[in-house]
Amino acid sequence: MHIVHQAMSNMHLCVIRLNRNSRNETVHRPESDFDASKKRRYKEYYAYAAMTFPSRIKTAPVRQIYECWLEKTADSRLPRRSDIRWEDLKGLASYVLMVDVLRGPLRFKIRYFGTQLVHWAGRDYTGCPIRESTGSPEWRHAFSDYRTVVETIQPRFDERKAEWSGKSHLRYERILAPLSSDGKTVDVVLGAIHLISS
Repeated sequence: MHIVHQAMSNMHLCVIRLNRNSRNETVHRPESDFDASKKRRYKEYYAYAAMTFPSRIKTAPVRQIYECWLEKTADSRLPRRSDIRWEDLKGLASYVLMVDVLRGPLRFKIRYFGTQLVHWAGRDYTGCPIRESTGSPEWRHAFSDYRTVVETIQPRFDERKAEWSGKSHLRYERILAPLSSDGKTVDVVLGAIHLISS
């Protein structure tokens, strides 16, 4: 277990260092070389994620949505929003959320909130903005989670207590994964949520 956590930590640091180095090295290093190096690191991370994340996911819908995203990384680039087709999700759209990434400053907007999520949450959050300055703790946590996906260019898995009104006794699992129009910069976060207790 220690080895697995250490491997994850090392891969996380590799991506963070890559992002930092890209700002310093673009003048000295051809763009094509940089892209090739980044793709190798993505490939290493996605191979690791393919082995470890599914074993942690308890519910079939979240696992299947994550595996759909993972299949789109086969050529070691980030999938585009258009790569995630509803027909590929095999009727799982009700568990999906999609969040647009906006910049200047960084903020988010929920583009799509599945019907099952609406049922559990008690309202439709489609169109809701998420900013760093948003007052409630649950929205600040959401902002931090989405920002992590944007900055690390990696998927993340969490188990959380439901913050929905009157449903704090519930827990859910969630996967968040990056999408990108140009294969480099995250502009949409794909998510899937399912209850793990009731």
